[in-house]
Amino acid sequence: MRRCIPRSLGLLVVLLAATLAAPPAAAYIGAPWFRPGQPYSSNFPDPSVVRDGSTYVAFGTSTGGAYLPAMTSTDLETWTARPAYPQPACVGGTVDRFFNDAFPCPPGWGQDRPVGGRLKKELWAPGAVHIGSRWIVYYSMRVSTSPDRFCIGRAVSDSGPLGPYVDTSSAPFQCDDDPAGSIDPQPFVDDDGSAYLIWKSEGVVGSQPTRIWSRRLTADGLAFAPGSTPVELLRTSAPWEGNVIENPSMVRAGGRLLLFYSGNEWASPHYAIGYAACQGPQGPCTKSTRNPIHASGGDENGPGAPSAFLDTAGRLRVAYQWWNAPYSAYPADPGCDGLDPLTNAPLCASQGQRRLRVAAVGVEAGGLRWGSAAVARDTGDACPPGQVPSAGFVDVAAGDPHRPSIDCIAWWEITGGTGGNRYAPSAAVSRAQMATFLARLVERSGGLLPDRAPDAFPDDEGSEHEPNINALAAVGVVGGRANGTFGPTAPVNRAQMATFLVRAHEYRTGTDLVAPPGYFSDDAGSVHEANIDAAAAAGFAAGRADGTFGPNEPVSRAQMASFMARVLDLIVEMLRARPPG
Repeated sequence: MRRCIPRSLGLLVVLLAATLAAPPAAAYIGAPWFRPGQPYSSNFPDPSVVRDGSTYVAFGTSTGGAYLPAMTSTDLETWTARPAYPQPACVGGTVDRFFNDAFPCPPGWGQDRPVGGRLKKELWAPGAVHIGSRWIVYYSMRVSTSPDRFCIGRAVSDSGPLGPYVDTSSAPFQCDDDPAGSIDPQPFVDDDGSAYLIWKSEGVVGSQPTRIWSRRLTADGLAFAPGSTPVELLRTSAPWEGNVIENPSMVRAGGRLLLFYSGNEWASPHYAIGYAACQGPQGPCTKSTRNPIHASGGDENGPGAPSAFLDTAGRLRVAYQWWNAPYSAYPADPGCDGLDPLTNAPLCASQGQRRLRVAAVGVEAGGLRWGSAAVARDTGDACPPGQVPSAGFVDVAAGDPHRPSIDCIAWWEITGGTGGNRYAPSAAVSRAQMATFLARLVERSGGLLPDRAPDAFPDDEGSEHEPNINALAAVGVVGGRANGTFGPTAPVNRAQMATFLVRAHEYRTGTDLVAPPGYFSDDAGSVHEANIDAAAAAGFAAGRADGTFGPNEPVSRAQMASFMARVLDLIVEMLRARPPG
């Protein structure tokens, strides 16, 4: 990611207190000190997040007085700066008892610049990977032979993800022919163990677009594989991208190979995140027509620099940088907040800062959903706007969010209400009623159920719903309780509803619904968890505002209508049914 830093680095040689024997390390003027072992939530550009067991490690472009700042987290919300360690001999000068730079001594091929403090170079957009017993960080740095040309280096740690990393090379690892060179290296190791390096060529505005490349690495990640060549994956093409695409990050999630990237100018509210689906680590890759999938909004301006990874539960996450709105550039006054009480240096953390945030991203039938593991699918296929007549239920308010779905399932003749032009939207749905709704859904969408199914349960005798209960039991859509009864009058909760919906859809279409585990945090261990995940991935059932599912909450008749309409929509989308009329 090509950036002109509007601030310099300076060594903040200030005593913290009378008990401290050495000053803290240098930091970008205006950014808080990257204090060892302490929580940090300020400037952290170009984040790259990797998982080491149950711990997440984030690396960023030089900030807080470190060539390679590194932080750890166990919850992806609170990040703690790397602890201090003995200053390596290669650093020289006064010993800093607070030294915590994960890459203390970059190689000599990097250009020395008037950065300030002990830092003489700038490292950009690092990407880390664990291969065998070794950790490798690929990084970008200006070369000594050209003031504005970036090339890519490779540093190694045998001491774990926090380093220290060492690179004794005399030349860059990769340097493109573009006048401004190469930047934004990110490694990717596929499921079969094959390793690749993915990076950006800077391009030339007006004549050569920015491009994203992939090249096979050796098994140890230390060199390019013999006989390998760079393969172009993407180039600038969409209007929202402007003249730039950058920050590639590849991940396998939900059975797909995804390539995330940034587009447009980094110091602007137009910066945003897109993705492409790839057939393999060397393409071909196809950009999503829904790009950008994350752009400015709320408290964020210009989100970008995505870093994709799987969390401990196997869920897709994307770390990224964002400007605190309304800012989209570093502040002109680095002392806008006065002086840092720890260093007595200028402090401006309330204005333009590129901060780190991690989002959950759902891999669903229609593509990716940013910021939520599940989003309810649109029902336009099953319930075409302008074609669904009003059901005329007098107790369903015009502004009820479930009213379109209630009208829709009435149109499909799945419900006729409770009598007297009423629907009872807030009433709970019993297990027996649910069976009838499901049976009608199957049959009204063109499916078949057995006419005379054997009696399945002893406690539904004489119920008007008994034939439907027996028919669904015969085809495996509903099951009984541990004691062999059905519990026809018991209310249906959200977890049970998910299982009913998934089984009904699978029976009707003959297609299994599958999903990665862990969509929600509050259904772990439930017998319905796999079906809750499948229903979420299909868009039948979304989570609540706080990201949980609420598996034990009862389902109202209004909610049931929305669930039903979404199942119908997927059936229609799969060309297994047509709307009425």
